[in-house]
Amino acid sequence: MLKRFFPLILSSLLLTLTIPCNAQSTLINPFVPSPAATISKPPAANIPAAPPPVCERLACYPLSYARAKDVQEALTPHFGTKLGLDTITNSLILLGDEQNHARLRQLLPKLDIATRQVTLEAKIIAVSREDSKNLGVRWDWDTIPQRAQETNNGDSDSSNYDGSFKFWRGFSFRFNATLNALINSGKARILATPRIITIPGKEASIFIGDHIPVQTEKHDSSGSYTATEYLDAGIKLQYAPIISEDGKMVTASVHTEVSTPVLISELKNYRITSRTADTNVRMYSGETLVIGGLISEEQQRTMQKVPFLSKIPLLGELFKNRSRSHSKTEVLLLLTPHITEAGASPAIYNEGLKKEEGNN
Repeated sequence: MLKRFFPLILSSLLLTLTIPCNAQSTLINPFVPSPAATISKPPAANIPAAPPPVCERLACYPLSYARAKDVQEALTPHFGTKLGLDTITNSLILLGDEQNHARLRQLLPKLDIATRQVTLEAKIIAVSREDSKNLGVRWDWDTIPQRAQETNNGDSDSSNYDGSFKFWRGFSFRFNATLNALINSGKARILATPRIITIPGKEASIFIGDHIPVQTEKHDSSGSYTATEYLDAGIKLQYAPIISEDGKMVTASVHTEVSTPVLISELKNYRITSRTADTNVRMYSGETLVIGGLISEEQQRTMQKVPFLSKIPLLGELFKNRSRSHSKTEVLLLLTPHITEAGASPAIYNEGLKKEEGNN
């Protein structure tokens, strides 16, 4: 029996494989390990190279003359937020690559320089309105004084009908001589002679006066109330110069204001009246700019009375004397700029000023 069924069992275990004539096949033996699969790669030339890593470093750049804050504001549009500063050491701090550090090192010598200074001599004089006419200058808005026009030493925009005129030193000498005569006779008085020093592009200011208490009525949710504010009354001067490239001329923006407190007896309160003048002028170092036309008016009411008798009904008016005075005072500002080198001491400046006065 086994001999008869054994060939049948073998034939059932045989595998039949049919291979076409025109096909190539490989018979894979499951008991033999197959070789590793190979993945084809594109040529190396077709793969873009990865960018090199950006190396940034932090560096500090101390400044000698310029303010770090000003330089940072000027360079922020070019370096962005990676440019910082340290106000204590007056230094710039940059986080960037070598290219940005090289750019900053190239720009700093042009920005961190010692600039010239402008020393402004100001003379503030009060002259009565009638005596100011003796100076030979009229400050009318619609009239240019002939003498000032002949001696004007600037472009046509120097005298812009705003009450300010610039004179040659020769006319300035005659003007000062007449002014000194009024001062010596008591018809004019010098209020102040301040001297300030500033650098180009920075505003310098002078204030001579008082803080006057002024009561104002204010309203809020709880109702109205009276508040006291202190307002400036006096003379204000704001001066912002720019020096020319050759270091000989000064272009300045000048703002002057004269404010006077007026007492309102009925309200027992002050009212501030102001006169202002704004001008832009170009002048040489040592020339004098005269600003006039700043007129302040004062009204005074006085009453003199005899004690006891002045209080008698009807007859008391006979023992009272009332007077009223009205005066106009013109304030003149004489501004003389002097260009000085950076770091010049006051002694060096005064010596140079004496030489200028000796040449006049």
